Amino acid sequence: MIKLNLHRFPYSKILFFSVLLFQIIQSFYSKEISAQAAERIDFTYNSIPISITTQDLENFSKNNKTSESFEFYINHVSPEQRKSLLEFLTTNYGYSPLVINRVLQEPMAAHVLRRIGDFIKTPFDKNGSRYLKIALLKSAASAKGFTTLDVIRNFPYDIQLDVESIVKINSESQSLKKETQNWISRIKSQADKEARTEALPNFKLLPNLKMPGHFKYSYHGLSLYDRPRKRSYKADLYVPIENKPYTTPIIVIENGLGGKLNRLDYLAKYLASHGFAVAISGHPGSDDQKEHAFIQGSSNEVLAATEFIDRPRDVSYLLDELGRLNHSKFKDALQTNDVGVIGFSLGGTTALSLGGSTINFKQLEQDCGSNLNLNNLSLFFQCRALALPRKTYSLRDPRVKSLFVLFPFSRSIYGDEGMKQITIPVLWQVLVDDNTTPMVLEQLPSFNELGSQNKYLAIVSGFAHFDLKFMQRSLSKKFKGDEKREPEQIKSGLNQFSLAFFKTYLEKDNRYLLWLQSAAVKAMSKNSPFGVEFIKSLPATKSSVSEAPLEIK
Repeated sequence: MIKLNLHRFPYSKILFFSVLLFQIIQSFYSKEISAQAAERIDFTYNSIPISITTQDLENFSKNNKTSESFEFYINHVSPEQRKSLLEFLTTNYGYSPLVINRVLQEPMAAHVLRRIGDFIKTPFDKNGSRYLKIALLKSAASAKGFTTLDVIRNFPYDIQLDVESIVKINSESQSLKKETQNWISRIKSQADKEARTEALPNFKLLPNLKMPGHFKYSYHGLSLYDRPRKRSYKADLYVPIENKPYTTPIIVIENGLGGKLNRLDYLAKYLASHGFAVAISGHPGSDDQKEHAFIQGSSNEVLAATEFIDRPRDVSYLLDELGRLNHSKFKDALQTNDVGVIGFSLGGTTALSLGGSTINFKQLEQDCGSNLNLNNLSLFFQCRALALPRKTYSLRDPRVKSLFVLFPFSRSIYGDEGMKQITIPVLWQVLVDDNTTPMVLEQLPSFNELGSQNKYLAIVSGFAHFDLKFMQRSLSKKFKGDEKREPEQIKSGLNQFSLAFFKTYLEKDNRYLLWLQSAAVKAMSKNSPFGVEFIKSLPATKSSVSEAPLEIK
């Protein structure tokens, strides 16, 4: 018989996914409304049929009171889990039925919803995705907004949790966490070993990475139109205005999905103050305006499959335009053939294309079956590339000489062969707390296969790629929009890593190379609340994660 571990409360996590799914990739839609309602949630624990009534959940959420039967379950969770459950049930959301109507037409959302329906079923053992649509639409009809409890209450039938599937994915999740911690332990051990063999530099003699540079810079807003592609987009450009004895290398910053053009302007300004020309490229098929158009109903998808091609081409066209403007506007100050790219998430995927990776359709077809793993949300994005015509897309730009990628989508869309094609220097940042591009399933295998002789891996813990709690707050009616996503220490670390890496590999200033070693990074991050490990190659061992074995050669 299936045994459900109540201590981990896995069924609440699955419900959390189902209700907050549209927060992840804007989901759920239905025109059908039922007058019925769920009265209980059923599952089996240790061979014993168990029911949690909707009324129990309502009493708990409104008055923090529990019935005798519900008290048994709630006593098996920690005070922190109890608080999280209460927040999960009561947070109010302001999406209208019209918005929910539109967002479910997004192809990725429908795919994820079907997977969620495998866990939350009707008493007739049917996939529950259709009825989740009904529950969301009916809940959203309230002028006061709606909560998770409303969605549960408006589910047209009693909810039957597929415990076997839930336990399986929970087991996979726990195995993944364990393997992640094993890798962290190995990487930390190697970083400590490297640090002991490296001579700690005299930091007083090294350039100060924490402070802004002495260069003043000018801002230029660019409006671009690539006529052959009939594609219009904008870019922000920051150019040092003081005379330099050499031309200025260019760094392009690539935002992730739905990112505002100026979201990373703090990084652009910091690098410009240190003598780099920095451009932030917009992408009309995957920026915040695209997301807004989707919500308003003028677009039927959040991420067009063509963005995997158009984004790298946008960057190449931007570099072409900078080459045209270099003489007339910038007095030949720009070194247009020495370019670095910083890419975040989907922007990292773009950067890898510019560095030489090509789409691996065979790998995608293998990985994008009907049962996509909810432990690797990036697959739902990568698999969108299967909508592209099957041919080789050559997107490498020879002007790009180095890459700094942060938790990119990469494992399935490029595969091992795609990573081998990248031979330029790469700094790859991984987040330990990453539920979107998991370290073990996505990041480490891709990094390991890079063809570059100069590659660095930075591991950061304590900060998430996609923060569900932050997203929950940001979508609630009480959110004021002034909460910052990245702490100042994260921004500072990004500034410093970027400067050391590009000073070394674009400006060829070997003084900064000393910062790209384990001993220096440990000293630099000593007082940081976020754990940082820094190595040049993975330790020689073998992963036990069955879905994506990581074999170190």
